[in-house]
Amino acid sequence: MSFIEKNPTVTVIVCAYQSGKEILPTLQSILAQSYTDFEFLIIDDASGDTTPDVIRSIDDPRISLIENEKNLGVVGSRNKGIRMARGEFIAHCDHDDIWAPDKLTKQVAFLSDNPDYGLVSTNLTKTIGGKTIRQSDTVHKSHNFLRWSILLDSTFAHSAVLYRSECVSKHHLQYYPEYTFADDWDFFLQIAKVTKIACIPEPLVIYRLHEANWSNRASDEMHSNGKAVFYKEINYWLESSVLKEDTDAYFDVMVRGVPGPAFEQLIKAGSIGFKLYEAFMEKCLPDSNDTLFIRKLMSEHWWRAVRNFANRNGPGNLRIFFSQKTPNWNPPGKHKILLEYLKCSVKTILLR
Repeated sequence: MSFIEKNPTVTVIVCAYQSGKEILPTLQSILAQSYTDFEFLIIDDASGDTTPDVIRSIDDPRISLIENEKNLGVVGSRNKGIRMARGEFIAHCDHDDIWAPDKLTKQVAFLSDNPDYGLVSTNLTKTIGGKTIRQSDTVHKSHNFLRWSILLDSTFAHSAVLYRSECVSKHHLQYYPEYTFADDWDFFLQIAKVTKIACIPEPLVIYRLHEANWSNRASDEMHSNGKAVFYKEINYWLESSVLKEDTDAYFDVMVRGVPGPAFEQLIKAGSIGFKLYEAFMEKCLPDSNDTLFIRKLMSEHWWRAVRNFANRNGPGNLRIFFSQKTPNWNPPGKHKILLEYLKCSVKTILLR
């Protein structure tokens, strides 16, 4: 009688590069999952340090160490992991993040119970030196709201998602090297075009901030490639040619929250944002409940941009929020406006 090996339900992929000092807690959190039916592909991207030794020190049959002969970069390694994956579902974890013990259990259960969904994420906790500095909380969880949310500011963390491998193979999805450090954002936007997405409202991932984070070491490249991703997306949604300098202005003002942009840049960003909203509503046809949350999120982004401008240019500029060129949905309350007016007054004086 021949034995036919059963494919695992989940493939977990970790890409590592010179991460011997940070990777062990990550690997331990994955191996400690309450859900155990997974293969664990760890791709060492020609680190040339102790990273492979740390991985080999762990004795677990689910682990497969793949050592790249030459450096492929994080995008090349991620795509390599996807090609090797045998699982029905795929999860990625960055080399320095931590999973809660029941992360996979809850995500596999969700996708198994909801066959029309192709991706599920979770909320996360950001820490520095073990201390919590922020916990994400996506209040509304519908597909259309989440699709709008990741379009605005890449809501999902790469280490937090689980998706169906069929979505990738059927639609030929991949990570693209021209978007390195924003490649996961682009990947989620691709998936959201072909399947429904969801988010479990629990912080099941710890995102550890430290100086060695890839995003910290290459913030300029990350922002440049983020602008490239958004330029591609805005032309998809508006179905017309938009100037790159205009979408760059939007990205700086509305996504990054760059303080004190020029007035023309602020107004241009607001105009693009609300054109994007109109196109999204026309294509996705969200229900009335989704519409309320989508408008609220757009208003929050616009308020943040106006507030940043007023902090540099005087509190009277808060009135720009109510510009006739932009809908004033969900305006902040009088007390919030007054408090922000006082803060802006103080900051304006200090900057003189």
